[in-house]
Amino acid sequence: MNGVFLQAALSAELKEADHPALKSIPLWRRMTALQKSVIAVFVKAVENDPTLFEDLKAAGAPIYFTSAYGEVSAMLRVTQEIDANSLPISPKDFQHSVLNAAIAYLCIHQHSQQPGFALSGGYESQDLALHLASRRISAGLDSAAVIIHAHEWSDADPRNENAKAELLVLSALQDFRSRYSLQAIDQTYDRFELGWDGEDAGSAWASYDEDQAQGSIAWLLKEGKPEPKRSLRNSFGLELRSAWQELK
Repeated sequence: MNGVFLQAALSAELKEADHPALKSIPLWRRMTALQKSVIAVFVKAVENDPTLFEDLKAAGAPIYFTSAYGEVSAMLRVTQEIDANSLPISPKDFQHSVLNAAIAYLCIHQHSQQPGFALSGGYESQDLALHLASRRISAGLDSAAVIIHAHEWSDADPRNENAKAELLVLSALQDFRSRYSLQAIDQTYDRFELGWDGEDAGSAWASYDEDQAQGSIAWLLKEGKPEPKRSLRNSFGLELRSAWQELK
């Protein structure tokens, strides 16, 4: 089985002033806040390490895009227009009801033909993507993968666009970029017992529970780093765990 190594990890909030060049993208004004944050974090990552992303493109590394709730603002507008019988619905709003539009715009902007997968499985979407991508790499089905997790939220001022995205690059290759290795990953509907494989007495578990989340998002990264030991449980009782080790 292959090892799984983290080669890049970063986050970006949607602040257009930080990415003035993005405004020149022909489709920028048609994108939702969520889609803009996806473009922003990817562009930031490419600027940091263009060679890495050219290699990922050449290898056909899959891109996993996840969002707990999808296009919140666009779907609210569509729902409100349907409720008010205000037809026809704007094509701009309707097109964004397709979750994979964010990946489509990203690939158009990057001139990439990498396969893309869009997952919107609720609270645990980002952890499910991490599990899927890492297991495929470990099994030798993929040499690398890109995970993008994004979320948008509403504001009292409808003119404000609020969104954030995080990006992780996983690889079977350990090289000078490798910052962490994935030591263990698992999921179950049964409560994990102490002593689970990957247990490290030197660090505590970071635990997330959907029933106690109150709408908060369980981001995969904290200050640009994965949590050494992470446990997430959804409202149906599915528990997902992952353990990372920092490479010296």
